[in-house]
Amino acid sequence: MQSKNDQNERVRPKLESASALKGKKAEEKAAANGGKKRLTTLISLVLVLAIVIGVYFVTRAQKPVEEEDNSSNNADQSIKLIEDRHKNDMARMTVLKDGKEQFTIISNLKEKAEEAAAAEEAAAAAETPAPEDAEEPPEQAEADTDTAPEAEETVEKQDYEIEGLPYFTTDTSKIDRMVTYSYSLVSSKLIEGNSEDLSIYGLTSPALQVLFAYHDGTSVRLNIGDKVAAGNYYYLTLDDSKDVYMVYANAHDYFDCDLNDLHAIPALPTVEIASVKDFLIAQRGQETIEIKLNETTEETLSVISYGLVQPIKYDVNTERSEEIMTAATGISISSYADYAADEEASAAFGLDDPYLVVDLIDANDVHVHYEIGDEVAGNASYRYIKVDDTGDVYTVDTSQLSFLTNCRVSYVVDQFTNLINIKRITGFEIETEDTTYTATVENTSYVDDNGKEQNEQTFTFEGQPAEEDLFRDFYQVLIGTLFDKRIENEDEYYFDGEVKVRVTYHLTYTDEPYVIEYLDYDRDYYAIRRDGVCLFLIRKEKIQNVVDTAELYRNGEYTGNSEN
Repeated sequence: MQSKNDQNERVRPKLESASALKGKKAEEKAAANGGKKRLTTLISLVLVLAIVIGVYFVTRAQKPVEEEDNSSNNADQSIKLIEDRHKNDMARMTVLKDGKEQFTIISNLKEKAEEAAAAEEAAAAAETPAPEDAEEPPEQAEADTDTAPEAEETVEKQDYEIEGLPYFTTDTSKIDRMVTYSYSLVSSKLIEGNSEDLSIYGLTSPALQVLFAYHDGTSVRLNIGDKVAAGNYYYLTLDDSKDVYMVYANAHDYFDCDLNDLHAIPALPTVEIASVKDFLIAQRGQETIEIKLNETTEETLSVISYGLVQPIKYDVNTERSEEIMTAATGISISSYADYAADEEASAAFGLDDPYLVVDLIDANDVHVHYEIGDEVAGNASYRYIKVDDTGDVYTVDTSQLSFLTNCRVSYVVDQFTNLINIKRITGFEIETEDTTYTATVENTSYVDDNGKEQNEQTFTFEGQPAEEDLFRDFYQVLIGTLFDKRIENEDEYYFDGEVKVRVTYHLTYTDEPYVIEYLDYDRDYYAIRRDGVCLFLIRKEKIQNVVDTAELYRNGEYTGNSEN
């Protein structure tokens, strides 16, 4: 049996110390305070959130609509203003600026589609075989070709025409973009329904209006107002409605154009420069330059591809002539200017007496022809240009005409004074006042192992057999002389000075020799007489170098061109 003391010890709770009790009360107090603080924080957050939301809605209510960025709107949020239409439904489109009609575009798409469908149906019907029991059609009398009416020449209609301007060739791609809005117009947002003051949107008297008229007799008018202050948008209403929408800027920009912007801009035909047959360039106040492709025959003296035929006859530098041809055919048209129906109208653009005429044709008969007239009034950076016989006048940037600087005889002609193909000669003489140097070339034809005809040449110089490489090196010295300048005075073309050096070539295809003479012109220059005329001058030391080299060759002291 337990004593009372034992029971008391078992029942009586153990008293905590004063310090423990003090700590416990402190913890309870802290927990209570913490709960109050959390509640206070939560209430504060709710109040802040409420204030933010309130400020947002107040700000949204006061914020101007145009400052909102709607660029991220999805298609699902867009408002379709015109739908359930087709591209071919539009019959006419009129653009007005400040209430004044700028132009009206007539669409031929529906008519052309119907004609194409009818033609396809007729073609299908023609291919359908007749029933076997069908009666044969009665024989038709042969048509009297003398009395049968001539078939009218049909001109295919453009997709779009400008009303009142049948000659105006339209740029289909540009007008297509405008026509898009006749059957598909979408707004990113309704700004204000039934606005009481359209003036704040620039819609009381819209600066730009577009009227679409449809084949079914209905119509839609777009009234395009001011640009939205922020973002690439404009305000718009339809017809007489006061509902103001916001549309992307393309709906404005495509229509805000001049009539001339809708004219198709042609490109010059692409030619093969390497096979140009004839190239003519006539510039006001300058000599006409005409270059023709040299036809290679057994009688072709030079290895040059092109020959000058105007204003003089002479070989031309192939690289330089092709450079000019490339530039002349590579120009691009800047813009449409106007229509010149006749010569009198052309005179207003300086095209009755062109500043420049370019005419070129290649081996494929691709033809490039254009005429350039006066500078555009008020803008000297452009000139008028006509590229065909339609009467259309365009503009071209004058910076593309820099090639004219080199359209001079002195630049395009080949500067070699006597570039004669060695395959065309049987020999030559170089005559000076004191001596003559003689060379022969023997040509032997044979068929090689592949069955191709070849030509073998053997040489002599001053009656002695000549080593081939050494002889060819000397021949390059002879034909490699370059003139220094042109004789500009035509009265001197038949200059008859004293002949100081004469080179005579004997040719394979004729007994008539080809002679080039160097006439004493002044202290520094010889005049070069070729084909009976003197066109160029060459410095005397160049010809003296040929003579000195021939003397070295005669004396066995010529070593040739070490680079060869």
